[in-house]
Amino acid sequence: MGADGRYSFGGDEQAVNETVVGTRTNSYALHGNATITPVPWLELRYDVNYGWSRSRYSEKSNTTTSLSHSGAVHVFPIANLDLSLDYDHVRRQLAADQYKRMSLFNGINTYTYAYTLCGRTVVLRATFKL
Repeated sequence: MGADGRYSFGGDEQAVNETVVGTRTNSYALHGNATITPVPWLELRYDVNYGWSRSRYSEKSNTTTSLSHSGAVHVFPIANLDLSLDYDHVRRQLAADQYKRMSLFNGINTYTYAYTLCGRTVVLRATFKL
C-alpha cells in the first residue's frame, strides 16, 4: 500500500498587446495504490490518481480536475503462466455529449481539445514466461 501527494504554486507574467498580465497557478495531486496477495496464486492491484489545478489572471479563473484509476487481477495457475485482467479509466471534465474535452491552461492561453469518448478499457491477457 502506498499514498503520496504534492502541491505546487507559482506566478508568471505574459505580454498581451503590449500589456503585461500577471498570472497565478496552483495545483495539487493525490495518489494511492494497493497490492494484495491473499493466496500465492492470486494478486490484486488498484491504483488511483486525482488532480486539481487552477490558473488565475485579472478577474478570470480556470479550474481543471482529473481522475484516473486502474486495477488488475493476476492469476498464476502454474509458475510460468500469468492470466490477468486489467482495467483502466480516465476522466477529465467530461462534456454532456459523447465527447471528451480537455482544456489546458497556460497562463492566459487556453487550449481545448475534443475527441470521441472511448470509455473504460478492459484487457484480458495471458503471459507465459520461459
